[in-house]
Amino acid sequence: REAFADLLRQVVALLEATLGEARARGEFKGSPRDAAWQLATLARGLVVMDCAFEDAALLRRIARHAVVALL
Repeated sequence: REAFADLLRQVVALLEATLGEARARGEFKGSPRDAAWQLATLARGLVVMDCAFEDAALLRRIARHAVVALL
């Protein structure tokens, strides 16, 4: 469990750094930290939705909406 948590922390840190760079360039206005956690949570949720529904179009709609909402 701890190894998985460490992996997720690394993913969130990478997302946060990337979003922080985008914010510095004026391409992102939100909180890099909050958005990074939201994206990591969304990614895990998409895995669950895929297991339940196996509907690629649904996953694309969910992901597209999440990106629009973040930006």
